[in-house]
Amino acid sequence: MVGVLNQLDHYFNLHKAPTTTVYMCSHQIDYIKSRLANVGWDCGYRNCQILMSFLQKNRILKRIGDIAQLQICLEKAWDQDYDTVGAKLFEKDVYKTTKWIGTTEVHTLFSYLGIRTTILDFSQPSGPNQQHGFLLDWIQSYFSTNEAPPLYLQYSGHSVTVIGIEITRKKRSLLLLDPQRHWFRAFSSNKTPSFFKRPFRMHPREISRNPQYQILVLGKVTDKRNQEANTSDTPGSLVWQPDYLLTDIERDTMKVVSTIRVI
Repeated sequence: MVGVLNQLDHYFNLHKAPTTTVYMCSHQIDYIKSRLANVGWDCGYRNCQILMSFLQKNRILKRIGDIAQLQICLEKAWDQDYDTVGAKLFEKDVYKTTKWIGTTEVHTLFSYLGIRTTILDFSQPSGPNQQHGFLLDWIQSYFSTNEAPPLYLQYSGHSVTVIGIEITRKKRSLLLLDPQRHWFRAFSSNKTPSFFKRPFRMHPREISRNPQYQILVLGKVTDKRNQEANTSDTPGSLVWQPDYLLTDIERDTMKVVSTIRVI
């Protein structure tokens, strides 16, 4: 649903104060929400589909599979020895079940389809009061690149799609699409712009409630921290590249899931 991002852009541009800067992802995505019967377990699949919509609109992926098709692909990946640890955990059985999936399974799905993704681990807060400064630093650096894809963000028991970051004089908030959140009420409301943006915003206080996060990024992230004198420069040292397609040799290496630990 490109219209969601266009309307958010409109409100941010129309009502600047107190917002100072907003970075957003490419508008070439669809918002795919959960059905009422699936709320509670399908967020991983829906966020995966949102990322797939970016690839489809950019002619990298031919089509977006429904949940059953994604479950079949995941089981096929396990049969071909992708993520043997996850395969054992799920007993290679997700088709027609309500088992929820997370970052590792989405990574495995994309790898099986020949799409490169990178997982970033933020295993603890990086600042006082449980603040995740490194997480926000990297996301801000990432979205400052024009037309970057959205990000898959996983935390305890749930996942969302991050579509941007809002930077004010006092704080930074994530802008997101949550398949299980009733964003449509904002469109039917005649209330203030801040009310409109509420379903799409994750404030620092909300972010600090979770001790750990994982980000799944479409494309390649190169860790240059050991190559540079200033290893604390996290945003500048984890370099994103829009390199989406895996070679056959690279697909084999992706069978073992690896992550970049940021903190």
